[in-house]
Amino acid sequence: MTEYQRDVCKALAEDEVQLRKFNERIERDVNPWNRADGLIGMDWKEWLQNLWDWFLANWPAILEIILTIAPLLLLEPRREDR
Repeated sequence: MTEYQRDVCKALAEDEVQLRKFNERIERDVNPWNRADGLIGMDWKEWLQNLWDWFLANWPAILEIILTIAPLLLLEPRREDR
């Protein structure tokens, strides 16, 4: 954070009116739940299809990780009394 940004945050924290205006602007302009265009295109079917496509495209790497970790999970724990 630059010194200017820190000074602006400090000034906002000290002025309740400006802080309230700043928070309202953030809620109006940044929060996607409050914007009309914020959540357009949020389709669960499309999201799940994208996830499935990613899974299929990365299956060789996923399988390699599984095959690397599986023997470690199947090892019998060492007994301390031996």
